[in-house]
Amino acid sequence: MFKPRHQLSSSLVTWWLVLAPCWSSESTINFPAIVDVELIFPRNDTYAPANLTPIVFGIRNSQLAAPLDISFDWNLWNLDDLDGPGIGGLFDLRNVNFSNVSDPYFAHEYTTQLNVTEARWSLVWSMGSGNCSATPAADDGAAASGLSFYNRVRSVQFTTKKGAQQPDIAAAATTDDDTCTDNYFTFNVTGVLDTPITAKYDGRDTCAVLAPTNMSATPTEKLCEFGADASAASSISAAMTATACAALHPVVSCPPDTPSGASPSTRISLLVEKIVWLEAAVLAGALLW
Repeated sequence: MFKPRHQLSSSLVTWWLVLAPCWSSESTINFPAIVDVELIFPRNDTYAPANLTPIVFGIRNSQLAAPLDISFDWNLWNLDDLDGPGIGGLFDLRNVNFSNVSDPYFAHEYTTQLNVTEARWSLVWSMGSGNCSATPAADDGAAASGLSFYNRVRSVQFTTKKGAQQPDIAAAATTDDDTCTDNYFTFNVTGVLDTPITAKYDGRDTCAVLAPTNMSATPTEKLCEFGADASAASSISAAMTATACAALHPVVSCPPDTPSGASPSTRISLLVEKIVWLEAAVLAGALLW
């Protein structure tokens, strides 16, 4: 069951514990472990209106994202037209296999609504997370008890203006610049335990135990050094373009071997339908003859 969280329009210690066999496979991680979560893009900067404006979040030490049950939602508001509709989305990460992804992990999508508008914008985003408490177990180890859920909010303002720089995910990773804001959270994880009731924790088998001083944890690296390098940024851009090209009316230039609005699987399906239709027509004609 997905925990109730505020969903926007359209669309993370030092409590030392004895590690016993009840700890899950994440026990291969050296605890305590800091998990960094950050808004990668956009930053507090000025960008040219673009057909695809990225919204990118990053998670470092992402193997612990599942026990933390991390999710994001975001809403984008035009500060020059507060009566206008908001643009929003939700990142549901329940189906991500964090044991088989690159670290850091980048959750990304895009909006097409900033393609012509010059305006000041406010991106308000929230991060949902969960954790469990540890209590002494009969085997002198630790057992999970109680589940807690949190929703934390941050925001960043940016501007779209014709003639400005194009949105650049890799360039946003620049350190020590004025576009760097406090759009990040950290978790100080002391370990993970088997979730007492998985149905109440989005089906997660394990839950994170946090240190009492979790909120004072510091990022593993300086703010803004945690970003998408050129390779990761290229992969994100390619994935966004592929998604956009699968739309019925793409707003970007697509590769010539991918006709507008048709993914490879869609084109194969249409071809099969045409063949079936032709066979049926031939059969019908033969029967009438």
